[in-house]
Amino acid sequence: MTTPHHLGKYEITEVLGQGAMGVVYKGFDPGIRRTVAIKTIRRELIEGERAAAAMLARFRNEAQAAGKLAHPGIVAVYDYGEEASVAYIAMGPRAPLNRPRTSRPRVSARPPRSRRCGAGGGR
Repeated sequence: MTTPHHLGKYEITEVLGQGAMGVVYKGFDPGIRRTVAIKTIRRELIEGERAAAAMLARFRNEAQAAGKLAHPGIVAVYDYGEEASVAYIAMGPRAPLNRPRTSRPRVSARPPRSRRCGAGGGR
């Protein structure tokens, strides 16, 4: 599959990754001037109309389900679309993996007070 110049309203700037079912592109939304990741699925790889329809329905359901979620560990879904030979999900760019974790539990080097020598019952 050759790299398209556009998918829907999105300008394609580069390929981020490829898999057996499709390609993930880096894109740009000119309307609100933001960078997006565009996950695609190619219909021609699915044998038969019925299987293709089922695969597209699952892909659309993925977009709808993820679009309802808001969590720092989940990429935001902006859009779902279909063109002649490809369906796509436009989403926010992935957050950096080296971002500091804020919910890490604190670990104390000291044992609990009841286990320290002389704390209570040793007299």
